[in-house]
Amino acid sequence: MSEPSQPQLDALQGRLCYQFSDPTLLKRALTHRSAGRHHNERLEFLGDAVIGLAAASAFYNRFPEADEGVLSRLRALVVSGHSLAAIAKAVDLSPCLILGESERKSGGRHRDSILADTLEALLGAVALDAGLETAIQVASEWLRSAIESASPSDTIDAKTQLQEWCQARGEALPEYT
Repeated sequence: MSEPSQPQLDALQGRLCYQFSDPTLLKRALTHRSAGRHHNERLEFLGDAVIGLAAASAFYNRFPEADEGVLSRLRALVVSGHSLAAIAKAVDLSPCLILGESERKSGGRHRDSILADTLEALLGAVALDAGLETAIQVASEWLRSAIESASPSDTIDAKTQLQEWCQARGEALPEYT
């Protein structure tokens, strides 16, 4: 298990737009389960809820006419593992991950699921370090680009679009085989 250097941690905090008061929370958030008993899974659980709340609040305010289904699909779109892994890559999280030997050797440092989970854990650590309001602000900043570019039309699959098109024109619904 190799830990990131202090300069690496300082640089990461700058890219995350958050400076930890308690550095042990930062290190715990970066520690994968493969690295030992004191890992980030509980922080990940907390961070998942925070990031979901941040996205839900942003979409609720951005699309006041959207129904719950559309808002739920928009939230799922921006807090998906793929989306969170992209954010983790953008802040160059990989070099700071603390992984066990087997996970390091198998390429875990670049695995989307580990990157996304670690990003959630970091947000959980921010919530414990500075409170829920600050954690929501940090999450909102991380998600800003994805939220601004998302549209309710992004949440409708091709089958639903076809059915809505047919209904709008008084046509019969398609039959699927």
